[in-house]
Amino acid sequence: MIHAALDTSQGVALAIADGPRLAFVGTLARQGRAHDRELLPWLEAAFAEAGTTPGAVRRWSLGLGPGSFSGVRTGIAVVKGIAMASGAAYRGLPSSLALALSLEGLPATPLTIGVLHDGRCDQVILSRFQWSDGVLKPLGEPVAEGAEGLVSAALVCDRYVTAQAEPVLEILPAPLRERTATRDGIDARLLLEVAGWPWPAAAAAMEASTDPVYVRPPVFVTPRSPRPLP
Repeated sequence: MIHAALDTSQGVALAIADGPRLAFVGTLARQGRAHDRELLPWLEAAFAEAGTTPGAVRRWSLGLGPGSFSGVRTGIAVVKGIAMASGAAYRGLPSSLALALSLEGLPATPLTIGVLHDGRCDQVILSRFQWSDGVLKPLGEPVAEGAEGLVSAALVCDRYVTAQAEPVLEILPAPLRERTATRDGIDARLLLEVAGWPWPAAAAAMEASTDPVYVRPPVFVTPRSPRPLP
Protein backbone atom coordinates (compact mmCIF):
# COMPACT_ATOMS: atom_id res chain seq x y z
CA MET A 1 0.00 0.00 0.00
CA ILE A 2 1.29 3.44 -0.92
CA HIS A 3 1.04 6.07 1.80
CA ALA A 4 2.07 9.71 1.44
CA ALA A 5 2.52 12.56 3.93
CA LEU A 6 2.31 16.17 2.75
CA ASP A 7 2.99 19.28 4.83
CA THR A 8 2.64 22.77 3.34
CA SER A 9 2.89 24.83 6.53
CA GLN A 10 6.48 25.99 5.87
CA GLY A 11 7.27 25.41 2.24
CA VAL A 12 6.40 21.88 1.11
CA ALA A 13 7.56 18.59 2.63
CA LEU A 14 6.60 15.26 1.10
CA ALA A 15 7.26 11.63 2.00
CA ILE A 16 6.06 8.65 -0.03
CA ALA A 17 6.18 5.09 1.32
CA ASP A 18 5.43 1.91 -0.62
CA GLY A 19 4.71 -0.48 2.23
CA PRO A 20 7.79 -0.47 4.49
CA ARG A 21 9.97 1.03 1.73
CA LEU A 22 10.50 4.79 1.73
CA ALA A 23 10.22 5.75 -1.95
CA PHE A 24 10.69 9.54 -1.71
CA VAL A 25 11.53 12.26 0.80
CA GLY A 26 11.94 15.86 -0.30
CA THR A 27 11.14 19.51 0.26
CA LEU A 28 10.24 22.56 -1.81
CA ALA A 29 11.18 25.92 -0.32
CA ARG A 30 8.43 28.51 -0.08
CA GLN A 31 9.04 31.26 -2.64
CA GLY A 32 6.46 33.98 -2.13
CA ARG A 33 3.31 33.94 -4.21
CA ALA A 34 4.81 31.56 -6.77
CA HIS A 35 4.73 28.79 -4.17
CA ASP A 36 1.16 27.66 -4.93
CA ARG A 37 1.78 27.57 -8.68
CA GLU A 38 4.87 25.41 -8.18
CA LEU A 39 3.22 22.87 -5.88
CA LEU A 40 1.45 20.65 -8.43
CA PRO A 41 4.36 20.40 -10.92
CA TRP A 42 6.71 19.62 -8.05
CA LEU A 43 4.39 16.91 -6.70
CA GLU A 44 4.09 15.36 -10.15
CA ALA A 45 7.89 15.24 -10.48
CA ALA A 46 8.29 13.82 -6.96
CA PHE A 47 5.85 10.99 -7.58
CA ALA A 48 7.49 10.22 -10.91
CA GLU A 49 10.84 9.95 -9.10
CA ALA A 50 9.20 7.55 -6.64
CA GLY A 51 7.91 5.44 -9.52
CA THR A 52 4.23 6.00 -8.81
CA THR A 53 1.44 8.57 -9.12
CA PRO A 54 -0.66 10.58 -6.64
CA GLY A 55 -3.69 8.55 -7.69
CA ALA A 56 -2.03 5.36 -6.46
CA VAL A 57 -1.81 6.63 -2.87
CA ARG A 58 -4.28 4.86 -0.59
CA ARG A 59 -3.60 6.95 2.54
CA TRP A 60 -2.64 10.60 2.88
CA SER A 61 -1.39 12.27 6.08
CA LEU A 62 -1.69 16.07 6.00
CA GLY A 63 0.19 18.61 8.10
CA LEU A 64 -2.26 21.23 9.41
CA GLY A 65 0.06 23.89 10.87
CA PRO A 66 0.64 26.18 12.63
CA GLY A 67 2.31 27.94 9.75
CA SER A 68 1.31 29.56 6.49
CA PHE A 69 -2.48 29.55 6.61
CA SER A 70 -2.84 29.87 2.82
CA GLY A 71 -0.14 27.24 2.33
CA VAL A 72 -1.87 24.76 4.64
CA ARG A 73 -5.23 25.29 2.94
CA THR A 74 -3.65 24.78 -0.48
CA GLY A 75 -2.16 21.45 0.58
CA ILE A 76 -5.47 20.30 2.06
CA ALA A 77 -7.37 21.26 -1.11
CA VAL A 78 -4.88 19.44 -3.35
CA VAL A 79 -5.05 16.20 -1.36
CA LYS A 80 -8.84 16.29 -1.06
CA GLY A 81 -9.08 16.78 -4.82
CA ILE A 82 -6.81 13.79 -5.45
CA ALA A 83 -8.68 11.66 -2.90
CA MET A 84 -12.04 12.56 -4.42
CA ALA A 85 -10.90 10.96 -7.67
CA SER A 86 -8.89 8.06 -6.23
CA GLY A 87 -11.00 7.14 -3.19
CA ALA A 88 -7.97 7.41 -0.88
CA ALA A 89 -8.30 7.92 2.86
CA TYR A 90 -6.80 11.05 4.44
CA ARG A 91 -6.28 12.55 7.86
CA GLY A 92 -4.91 15.75 9.33
CA LEU A 93 -2.13 15.97 11.92
CA PRO A 94 -0.51 19.02 13.53
CA SER A 95 2.70 20.01 11.75
CA SER A 96 4.09 20.67 15.22
CA LEU A 97 3.76 16.93 15.92
CA ALA A 98 6.47 16.17 13.35
CA LEU A 99 8.78 18.74 14.94
CA ALA A 100 8.22 17.30 18.41
CA LEU A 101 8.94 13.79 17.12
CA SER A 102 12.20 15.02 15.57
CA LEU A 103 13.79 15.44 19.00
CA GLU A 104 16.44 12.82 19.69
CA GLY A 105 16.98 10.93 22.89
CA LEU A 106 13.49 11.23 24.34
CA PRO A 107 13.51 9.39 27.68
CA ALA A 108 11.24 6.66 28.96
CA THR A 109 10.00 9.02 31.66
CA PRO A 110 7.26 11.58 30.91
CA LEU A 111 8.18 15.12 29.90
CA THR A 112 6.61 18.10 28.15
CA ILE A 113 7.75 19.29 24.71
CA GLY A 114 7.10 22.78 23.36
CA VAL A 115 7.08 23.45 19.61
CA LEU A 116 7.67 27.09 18.75
CA HIS A 117 6.52 28.94 15.62
CA ASP A 118 6.97 32.59 14.75
CA GLY A 119 3.90 34.49 15.94
CA ARG A 120 5.06 37.93 14.71
CA CYS A 121 4.67 41.06 16.86
CA ASP A 122 7.29 39.76 19.36
CA GLN A 123 5.29 36.63 20.05
CA VAL A 124 5.70 32.92 19.40
CA ILE A 125 3.03 30.29 18.82
CA LEU A 126 3.51 27.53 21.36
CA SER A 127 2.18 23.99 20.86
CA ARG A 128 2.67 21.78 23.93
CA PHE A 129 2.84 17.97 23.97
CA GLN A 130 3.12 15.37 26.71
CA TRP A 131 5.60 12.59 25.94
CA SER A 132 4.82 9.38 27.82
CA ASP A 133 5.27 5.68 27.00
CA GLY A 134 6.46 6.47 23.47
CA VAL A 135 3.36 8.52 22.60
CA LEU A 136 2.90 12.27 22.13
CA LYS A 137 -0.40 13.80 23.18
CA PRO A 138 -1.32 17.50 22.85
CA LEU A 139 -1.64 19.59 25.99
CA GLY A 140 -4.42 21.97 25.05
CA GLU A 141 -4.59 24.19 21.98
CA PRO A 142 -1.63 26.16 20.57
CA VAL A 143 -1.35 29.67 21.99
CA ALA A 144 0.32 32.93 20.94
CA GLU A 145 2.50 34.25 23.76
CA GLY A 146 5.17 36.85 24.44
CA ALA A 147 8.42 36.04 26.23
CA GLU A 148 6.91 36.76 29.66
CA GLY A 149 4.07 34.31 29.21
CA LEU A 150 6.33 31.50 28.04
CA VAL A 151 8.08 31.26 31.41
CA SER A 152 4.84 30.94 33.37
CA ALA A 153 4.38 27.71 35.30
CA ALA A 154 1.34 26.84 33.18
CA LEU A 155 3.29 26.92 29.87
CA VAL A 156 6.95 26.15 30.56
CA CYS A 157 8.23 22.90 28.97
CA ASP A 158 11.14 20.53 29.54
CA ARG A 159 12.37 20.71 25.93
CA TYR A 160 11.64 22.89 22.92
CA VAL A 161 12.10 22.70 19.17
CA THR A 162 11.58 25.19 16.32
CA ALA A 163 12.01 25.27 12.56
CA GLN A 164 12.14 29.08 12.56
CA ALA A 165 15.32 29.76 14.50
CA GLU A 166 15.98 33.35 13.46
CA PRO A 167 12.69 34.99 14.48
CA VAL A 168 12.01 32.67 17.43
CA LEU A 169 15.30 32.37 19.31
CA GLU A 170 15.91 36.11 19.48
CA ILE A 171 12.85 36.72 21.65
CA LEU A 172 13.17 33.68 23.93
CA PRO A 173 14.41 34.11 27.50
CA ALA A 174 17.89 32.59 27.91
CA PRO A 175 16.77 29.53 29.98
CA LEU A 176 14.29 28.55 27.25
CA ARG A 177 16.69 29.29 24.40
CA GLU A 178 19.24 26.90 25.90
CA ARG A 179 16.64 24.09 25.83
CA THR A 180 15.53 24.75 22.23
CA ALA A 181 16.65 22.56 19.33
CA THR A 182 16.43 23.92 15.78
CA ARG A 183 15.37 22.19 12.59
CA ASP A 184 15.54 23.22 8.93
CA GLY A 185 11.87 22.40 8.35
CA ILE A 186 9.20 19.72 8.65
CA ASP A 187 10.25 16.09 8.14
CA ALA A 188 7.19 14.59 6.45
CA ARG A 189 8.41 11.06 7.18
CA LEU A 190 7.42 11.57 10.80
CA LEU A 191 3.76 12.05 9.81
CA LEU A 192 3.42 8.78 7.90
CA GLU A 193 2.72 6.63 10.95
CA VAL A 194 2.43 8.16 14.42
CA ALA A 195 2.06 6.07 17.57
CA GLY A 196 -1.14 6.88 19.44
CA TRP A 197 -2.75 8.79 16.53
CA PRO A 198 -5.22 6.37 14.85
CA TRP A 199 -6.80 6.88 11.46
CA PRO A 200 -10.39 8.25 11.42
CA ALA A 201 -12.86 5.39 11.26
CA ALA A 202 -15.62 7.21 9.35
CA ALA A 203 -15.81 9.67 6.46
CA ALA A 204 -17.20 12.45 8.68
CA ALA A 205 -14.32 12.07 11.14
CA MET A 206 -11.83 12.02 8.26
CA GLU A 207 -13.22 15.31 6.95
CA ALA A 208 -13.31 16.91 10.41
CA SER A 209 -9.70 15.96 11.03
CA THR A 210 -8.45 18.35 8.32
CA ASP A 211 -9.42 21.67 9.92
CA PRO A 212 -6.26 23.84 9.86
CA VAL A 213 -4.58 24.74 13.14
CA TYR A 214 -5.92 28.26 13.51
CA VAL A 215 -4.43 30.18 16.44
CA ARG A 216 -5.81 33.64 15.70
CA PRO A 217 -6.88 35.81 12.76
CA PRO A 218 -4.00 36.14 10.27
CA VAL A 219 -3.29 39.81 10.97
CA PHE A 220 0.27 40.49 12.07
CA VAL A 221 0.38 44.27 12.32
CA THR A 222 1.08 45.86 15.69
CA PRO A 223 -1.98 47.95 16.62
CA ARG A 224 -1.46 51.71 16.63
CA SER A 225 -3.18 54.22 18.83
CA PRO A 226 -6.03 55.94 17.01
CA ARG A 227 -5.30 59.44 15.75
CA PRO A 228 -7.42 62.20 17.32
CA LEU A 229 -10.21 63.50 15.17
CA PRO A 230 -9.64 67.01 13.75
